[in-house]
Order: sequence, then C-alpha cells, then structure tokens
Amino acid sequence: MDARRALLSRLWILASVAYGGLRALLVWKFLAGYGVNPWVFAAVELSSSAGYGWGSARLVTHVVDRQWFGLRWSAPATLLAYAAPDAYVFLAVGHLPDGLWATIITIVGVSALLAVVALVREVRRGRLRAQAGQ
Repeated sequence: MDARRALLSRLWILASVAYGGLRALLVWKFLAGYGVNPWVFAAVELSSSAGYGWGSARLVTHVVDRQWFGLRWSAPATLLAYAAPDAYVFLAVGHLPDGLWATIITIVGVSALLAVVALVREVRRGRLRAQAGQ
C-alpha cells in the first residue's frame, strides 16, 4: 500500500470512530431509558467503528486493485462491523413508542444506503486515479 493510501485509510478510520462517538452520544441521550446500556453500546460502537473503518478501506482497495481474493475477508468483516451496533440496539431495546421505532429504522436504512454509496464512490475515484497513474 502506498503512502497516500495508508494516510487515507488512517483518516477514514479516524472519521469512522468520530462518527461512532457521535452515535454513542445520541444513543445515550435517546435510548438509555429504553433498555439500551449506553456503556455497552459505546464499547460496541467504537470498536466496530474502528473495524468498519479498517475493513471498508481494505474493501475499497481490494476492489480498486481487482484483488478479489482479498474480499473474502474484508467484505464480511466490514459488514459485521457495520451491523454490530445496530444489532445490539435492536436486541437490547425494550418497548419503544412507534415513532421512535420508525425513526431508528429510517436512520439505519439511510445510513446503510449512504455507506454503500460512499463505498461505490470511493471505488470509482480509486479506479480513476489508478487509470490516470498508468
């Protein structure tokens, strides 16, 4: 991995962890009273955010370089790291008002869509940079 890719990967991991910290604060504020342990969620979220950042950076690199064999580890690791915090919330939460359920499901769906769009965009950018460098 060249120095530019390594720097971008580290920055992406940091951004993922920062976003995870924001999510942990939101869960603390809005779901702590509904059975979600904010400390457990924060631990799951922050560790998963680091794993997601690493896995998604590797996933993009593997796809850009057409190293399909590498995807057998980075794709499942990325998916697991992405889904773990939301899975914890769905398993831990007790009774929620219908409006809050709708809000949570909408947030999960929109953030999943944005994650896929961001990964596709980064693959396209990486391929364009690789073509320009050849």
